[in-house]
Amino acid sequence: MKRRLVASTALTAAAVVTTLALGSPAQAGAAGYVKYGSFNWGDQCNSIGIQGVADHAWQSYYCDTVSPSSPTGPGLYNLWVLY
Repeated sequence: MKRRLVASTALTAAAVVTTLALGSPAQAGAAGYVKYGSFNWGDQCNSIGIQGVADHAWQSYYCDTVSPSSPTGPGLYNLWVLY
């Protein structure tokens, strides 16, 4: 009985971590925006977005936080652009 509880708890925890790490497959950008790429740091995402606007590669951008970075490790940020 105890073994089943531990196994069930471990599987539930793994499912929650996987869902948080991968995000929802139904996520999409705002109307007209296209996903350009994913980055591990928010400032990295914003820097690429700003540079693209300055270079006239796209009209505007926004960074979507999938999972925030922390002092001990990277997160996941998606860059969405409007051409």
